[in-house]
Amino acid sequence: MADRLIRHDRRVAVNSLGAAFAMWRDRLAGAAVLLVAPLLLRAWVEGQSAGAATLAAAIVGALLGAGVTRSIARRLSFHETDGVLTVDALNAAARGRYRAAGHGAALALWTAILVIVRPSLLPLGLAGYGAGALAALVAERCWRAAWGARPASLGSAIRAASRRPIAGLAGAALLLASLPVAQLWGPSAPPIWAGAVTAVIALLLTPVDDQLVRFMALVGQGSARILGHHLRAWTLFAPLAVAGSWLMIGPVVAAPVALAATGVLMLLVIRLLAYRLWRRPVADWLVAAVLALFGLIAQLMPPALPIALLGVLWWLHRQGQARRWLLA
Repeated sequence: MADRLIRHDRRVAVNSLGAAFAMWRDRLAGAAVLLVAPLLLRAWVEGQSAGAATLAAAIVGALLGAGVTRSIARRLSFHETDGVLTVDALNAAARGRYRAAGHGAALALWTAILVIVRPSLLPLGLAGYGAGALAALVAERCWRAAWGARPASLGSAIRAASRRPIAGLAGAALLLASLPVAQLWGPSAPPIWAGAVTAVIALLLTPVDDQLVRFMALVGQGSARILGHHLRAWTLFAPLAVAGSWLMIGPVVAAPVALAATGVLMLLVIRLLAYRLWRRPVADWLVAAVLALFGLIAQLMPPALPIALLGVLWWLHRQGQARRWLLA
């Protein structure tokens, strides 16, 4: 039974990639990224100390392990309730083999990356993956034991409330109220605090419902309409936060606030465009890979970052245009 689950999802992944890279130009761009990204990552790691590189490998490994565990859990949950292989997904042995196959593929990819970048990072990189995967699995089991499956209606209600303009107003008020407290920690604290708090609040105000995005694309809504629906709280929060921090302290705080809010906006646009093309697990991994690539470019070739960002946005938008009025 496990073989049917594995074959089914492998075929889904192959078809999704085939649809995303249907044209030779898309394949050429993907091949270029696969060739350049490991070289950029290796160059960045070589510029770091051994301790910093090892710590980074352990942290990234832990995040990767936790992310793979959550993705597998979501996929199995889908198979249990809405998939065509419900009987297979409810079988404990089949679920175990499915998890093993998913982690095996992720571990193979992570090992290959570590070998290319710096083989000495393998021990802690793999240990971090195992720790992250185990922690996510324990958290999932504890949640299910205490609360059962999370009600979809509750999550939808929370996402809808956080996108309302009143939520943006409340977020700006919370940020501005915290700035006097940050000033007590010294002159260098407010810019760091303001940027970090802005990023957290902006992320909370811009939740993305992937099913809603795909439905809006299905019924013919364009990228601008979908983006506007998800930006109702952000459009009130960002101007108030920037203007208020400028008036309270000055541009030294307003600048990181504007930068953090703009960064979250770019992340939202990329996620929305990706969700038009792929289902959430595939889209999340591709978005994470794109963000990692942007980070490397920002470290090694900062002037090329805007060009890379515009190129990714243009490609995702062009691919998504073909999905309007279609059920992908």
